[in-house]
Amino acid sequence: QQPQQSQPPREPVCPQIPGAEDVLVIMKTGASEVQQKLPVHLETTFRCVPHFAVFSDLEEEVAGVHVHDTLDQVSEQIKQTNPDFQFYHQLREYRAAGRNVSELVQGSSQAAWNLDRWKFLPLMEKALKTRPEAKWFVFIEADTAIVWSNLLEWLQRFDPSKPYYIGGQSWVGEHQFGHGGTGFVVSNPALSMLVEKRAQNLDSFDQLTANTWVGDLVLGEAFETVGIYLTPAWPTLQGETPYSLDYTEHHWCYPVVSWHHMPPEWIKAVWEFEQEWLSSNKLPAIRHRDIFAQFVWPYIQQERTMWDNLSDDFEETPLEYTSDGCRAACEYRLECVQWLYTEGRCQTGAVIKLGGEVEEGGLDGTSGWVMERIQLFMQNVE
Repeated sequence: QQPQQSQPPREPVCPQIPGAEDVLVIMKTGASEVQQKLPVHLETTFRCVPHFAVFSDLEEEVAGVHVHDTLDQVSEQIKQTNPDFQFYHQLREYRAAGRNVSELVQGSSQAAWNLDRWKFLPLMEKALKTRPEAKWFVFIEADTAIVWSNLLEWLQRFDPSKPYYIGGQSWVGEHQFGHGGTGFVVSNPALSMLVEKRAQNLDSFDQLTANTWVGDLVLGEAFETVGIYLTPAWPTLQGETPYSLDYTEHHWCYPVVSWHHMPPEWIKAVWEFEQEWLSSNKLPAIRHRDIFAQFVWPYIQQERTMWDNLSDDFEETPLEYTSDGCRAACEYRLECVQWLYTEGRCQTGAVIKLGGEVEEGGLDGTSGWVMERIQLFMQNVE
């Protein structure tokens, strides 16, 4: 039976952008996280997306949206004999007993991750069945944020009649593949070729999944079997957040389409920024520089206590192990733009990152930035 795409919860506040009807956005998630992570997308991203569907490892309704079981058609033999599926059965036992499946999160993240790799190939078939007329299929995870207007504008650079598999590039051995959490894009011809090949060789693709430790690599190798290789899209498709990204000349002028590891409040913040950007008719597309100006630069200051700015390029031996000593070591090193002092340790960075507050129980960190050098960098890259 054909999976149903979900309806946007209410009238989009965003302008109708050419190409929106051609795209199906597929969110891959899991029962142990969907209740916490899906609602923000319904309040933000998916209000602007006319066609989307949500796939998990348990069929359920979440916030009025039907969540499909990606694994319902995996062979019973695999489900009963492969240890990765113990978590799949556990989810159903919890459901049958009326227990909250999100209780399973504690201590089960590895089990959920092991099961997750089995979703990638069945998901390709289900995506195609959901909207066979779509020109593009955009796959994201529940902690991926996308800039919808940028995505549509960016996709206009590609010919959807050609077999494309586009993603943020990762490597394992000689295999290049699109990192799942970063988001990846598949054209209709590419998806059709893979789905057809898998249908004819189901056992060999199941074997590929069983022998490969991570699902996005399974998918990359599967596309190789039909002669389709990744079109790399970093830094437009981004595996970092606005706060962990290293802002360099390699990113600055590129449009940004996605981030990964985004908690709900950050997804909401970047979506609201996009809406303001669109309503003020600013052109061109939102670039990393615009995100930096809104979300990073206002929070950079000479020094912040209980803050980790992710400085890790150089391990310094300052004259004295204090925050002042660490700052001096950074200023002495010409390429240094920021520093991080924790007790007995001074690390410095040659790229700009904001980072975040030290997590509870973490090392007491003091971070600082060399403001003049950052301002000089900003002038030079504009």
